[in-house]
Amino acid sequence: MLNSTNSLVRRRLLSCSVSATALLTSAVALAGQGQFFAIPGLGVDSAANPNGCYVNATNGYSTIRLSADGKVVTAIAYEPGYSEGAVDRFATRWTEAGGLEQITGSLFFNVGTMYGPVGISSDGSTIWGENWRWTAKGGYQPLSSILPGDFHVFGCSADGNTITGVRGTYGMAELDFFRWTVGDAAPEILPRSVENPQGYFYFNTISGDGSTVGGLAVGPNYTSSAVVVNAKGAVNLTPTQDQSNLVWDFSSDGSVAVGQGFMPPFSLRAFRWTAAGGMEAVGPDASDCRACNADGTVVGGARINFGTAGLIAWIRVGDAPWSDLKDYLIAEQGLGAQLEGWRLETVQDISADGRTIVGSGFNPEGCEQGFLVRIDLPNTNDIADMNGDGVVNSQDLAALLSAWAAQAARRT
Repeated sequence: MLNSTNSLVRRRLLSCSVSATALLTSAVALAGQGQFFAIPGLGVDSAANPNGCYVNATNGYSTIRLSADGKVVTAIAYEPGYSEGAVDRFATRWTEAGGLEQITGSLFFNVGTMYGPVGISSDGSTIWGENWRWTAKGGYQPLSSILPGDFHVFGCSADGNTITGVRGTYGMAELDFFRWTVGDAAPEILPRSVENPQGYFYFNTISGDGSTVGGLAVGPNYTSSAVVVNAKGAVNLTPTQDQSNLVWDFSSDGSVAVGQGFMPPFSLRAFRWTAAGGMEAVGPDASDCRACNADGTVVGGARINFGTAGLIAWIRVGDAPWSDLKDYLIAEQGLGAQLEGWRLETVQDISADGRTIVGSGFNPEGCEQGFLVRIDLPNTNDIADMNGDGVVNSQDLAALLSAWAAQAARRT
């Protein structure tokens, strides 16, 4: 009823005068100017840390996740003195308003934490690791206390209640896809594709509504294919080949999948797939696509530039050509000064509205660190979404009324 009332009031307000529409348009145009944030590490400010020991993103792994509303980041953070395999690590939760919060105890000797946080609810109140869960109300819980058995989580739905992952012991012959909703008696073991009846699954992800999962299906001799499992069964998106074919992310309803696949001319390349249209290349050669927004129109990932060390983050917005993320942020978002000295390596997650992106890179001190950017997408904004959070509700009405009152006050 509240949303209906807000919609009615908004329509009445917008019909009062042409000036109201002009006000809205100008507010949207001015909102969402590019912003860049370096995600902090534990206990020490980057500028005061000569060894750069505040790493929260390592080696391109998806250790940074973003809530769909774009407000909450979860990541692995390390104690000062970072050295791979020798320094303690913890899962953290970061917001612009509240800063950094440590949400787990030591993960150093906790088997199954290699990939850090693997899923976050749309509002950031639930976070899953491979073998643990954190909630705003209940805090940290080991997975074994919630779902007994040999299960490893790799993603969660938008409400944080449905998870997907693999069942089985690493290094053994087979690992199964599973999907489970908290409170259900037992996980659902998902079907294998006919192309890969044996082998195992790995690195899977789930759509926001929980309807669709996907990932990597391993075939004979460690070949692999990108696979989607939905109501119609398991679908291989790529041939089974000696390449890292993989689904990384889905649109909210599972109708769009993004990932990486071996595509002509003989290159591993970022793709976007739909059931109706099939697969299309969306990124450069030697690239992956790690994330998309709610409808799959904003995508991004990492690419290899042969002859250059490390990875390079890239983005594609709508039907525009792909662009290196740093180039896009400087040219289109005015962030040249903020990005001075940074090398952006990966896009790892994107908010539902496509306006917030998290990833990892190297800061001006040459240290690996996570980042968040907020971008202005005026051509994709819902004009009624005044605060740019991807949702139209009472907060947008309040923003409209405030802006209107401010304009009226200036005229009197």
